[in-house]
Formats: sequence, C-alpha cells, structure tokens
Amino acid sequence: MLQDELEPLRNLTRELVSSANGADVLTVVNPSECVRNVHEVCKEIQASWLSAFFSESGDHSLKRYFDFHQEGIREISDSLFFFLQTNDVGPEAAGDISLMNEYICSLIVHIQNHHASFFNDKLNSPLYLRKTRLHPHLQKFSQLVNRLAEATLDQALKDSLMLYFEESRQAEYGGFYTYYAIGYFTLFVEKIASLFSPGAPEDGELEIVLNGLEFNRLDYFFYESNKILHGCSEMTELQNRVNFFREKKIEIVLLSNRLTKKCLPEFPSLSVMFENWLDEQIEKVMSEGSHTQAASSANPKKKITLNLSVAQIACFIRIFHGCKVISDNALADTFRLISANFSSKMQEDISEKSLSKEYYSISQSTARRVMDIIQNLLDNLRNGFFPLLAVAGVIWSVS
Repeated sequence: MLQDELEPLRNLTRELVSSANGADVLTVVNPSECVRNVHEVCKEIQASWLSAFFSESGDHSLKRYFDFHQEGIREISDSLFFFLQTNDVGPEAAGDISLMNEYICSLIVHIQNHHASFFNDKLNSPLYLRKTRLHPHLQKFSQLVNRLAEATLDQALKDSLMLYFEESRQAEYGGFYTYYAIGYFTLFVEKIASLFSPGAPEDGELEIVLNGLEFNRLDYFFYESNKILHGCSEMTELQNRVNFFREKKIEIVLLSNRLTKKCLPEFPSLSVMFENWLDEQIEKVMSEGSHTQAASSANPKKKITLNLSVAQIACFIRIFHGCKVISDNALADTFRLISANFSSKMQEDISEKSLSKEYYSISQSTARRVMDIIQNLLDNLRNGFFPLLAVAGVIWSVS
C-alpha cells in the first residue's frame, strides 16, 4: 500500500527547527545524533520506495506517489536550510545540519537514479540542492562576466546572457527553480565556458552555440529576429525579401536539433519559433503588394474601435492562442483580421507588424492590466448569468 514514507524524517527534523533560537534547540537536540538517525531513516525510505516500485500499483499511482515525496523532501530540506540561515549554531553543529540536508537531498538523487521514469524534473528544487549544485557553476560563469563585458559582442546579445545569469543567481536565494533548470544551467555554463577559452568568441560563433543549446528565451529570440529584419531592411523588391526569409527558414531547419534540452521547456523550440515567425513574415510580404493596390482603389472600410491599447490586444491574442482558442496555424490570419477590422484606443490603423512585435514582447504591466479587464469580464458574467452566486458573494464579504 502506498503511503507517506517521510513522516519519521519529519519527526526527526521538526524538533530541531521548531525554535527561532538555535542555541535553545541545541540544548535539547544533539545534531550529531540526528545525523545518524536521518541517515538510517533515509535508507529505510529508499527500501520502502523499492517495495512500492515492485508493488501492484499502476504507473499513474506511482507517479503521484513519487511526486508527493519529491515535494515533501523539498519542504523538509528547506526547513533545515532556513533554520541554518537564521540561527547561529556554531560551525560544528552547522556542519552536522548541512550533512543532514545532504542525506535528505540524496533521496532526490536516488529517485533520479533508481526510479527515473517517475522523477519529475519540473518540480521546484530544494534551496540546499541549488546551493550545492548550482553555486559552483554560478562561480564559474561569474568569472566570464568581465570577459563578456569586454568582448566585442552585440549589446543585446550580452544583455540576454547577463539576464539569464542574474535570474539563475537569484534562484540560490528563493523562488521557483526546477531540477530541469539546474540541469540546463549546468550544461549551459560548460558550453559557454569552453567557447570563451582561450579568447572571446565572435557574435556568429556564440549564436551557433546558443542555437545548439536551444536557448529559447524571448530576449534572445527578439535579438535574432531583429537581426534578420535588419538583414532585409534595404531590400526594396518584395520578392527579394520573400526569398531572403525562405533562405533563413531553410537554414534554421537544417541547423536545428529538436532533441536537445530547451532552456524553457514550456516554450516551443527555437526552430519552431523561427519557422512560425518567418512564415508570418513571408505571408505578410506577399500580401503587401496586393493589399497596396486594393487599398488605393477600394473605399476605406470603417473599423471597430476597441478601448484597448495595441499591447493589450496582442496580450488577449496570446492568451487565446495559449488556451488553444486560436489554433497554431491561424496566428498570422488573426493578426491580419485585427489589423483590417479594428482600431486601438490610440491608433486608427494597427499594422500586423506591430501586433506581431507586441505579441512576442508582452510586459508585466500590460499583463496586469489585461488581468484586471478579465476580472471585470468575469464579474459582469457572474452578475448577468449567476445572480445568486453574486448575491452570496456580497453577503459573505459583508459577514
């Protein structure tokens, strides 16, 4: 029968972390003895996992079972980590408590090595594990920072790398940072460090490595897409621009490696992002010629004005696309439809290009405003179609 195997471990650590004053705790608890007990309990937990693995439980049940234990291990480990950060217990006791945390986090490694099919690398990682696994690579990368600043690289490319490093550095102190993210950052640092030895690389060399690493962050995607647009900015013939975009698409497809781990697993791969974006650019250029002639002869169409900014309209499109309301192959059509039939509260004409640009660069302030609008929509929907729930909500808030 599947059950919580961590309760003995919680009991061992609970007394240690129950006081805000480390000195008071150490008069009651012997950390050295706790280390031995934790080590023994961890071995018993591993044995229990093995029994569960060979039980008649289905894969779905085992997946939930190991997810539950991964989360529980993180909570126990973080409680010890925070206790050590906030209490002065002396170097000997601090070493014992760190060793306890090492044994606890070794349970995560055990799941990775012995129950890999049930290990969830998308879950939040313990802070102690980040400190021990991430910190050496952060130190190695920090040594490259000065060399990166001095290198003759495009500033936007430098900024993209530095932002990623800063976000990973902040993960040592809290926030959501998965096991997957630790593994990717380790690989990333090794590849970039080897590229900077002995000298700084050129833009093109660094981009080849970043593309191979599937560095699919939006800031890097914007850098690359702007570079492509700049490459065809002097082309006056529409067909030349179409051919340029098609050549870039073939180049990306040939160089892509979709089996590589992505920096952001929840995002599409770089190759997919560029293929979709280039398809949109090709379609846009091909439609420009026919639209220009038709627009000059046709009567101007009256557009519907939305009380939204272009950025907010793009944010709604992105939400609908993310929720599969708009299919993947209809994104360019959506931009075109909005451009042809709607105006924003500040612009009479919304270009497909501006919509596409805003779609891929939604800011937090825009997202916050859209969240408020959606909440207002939900309130109107609730009041209009579920009046009893609305009345109940008012009564509850008054009481």
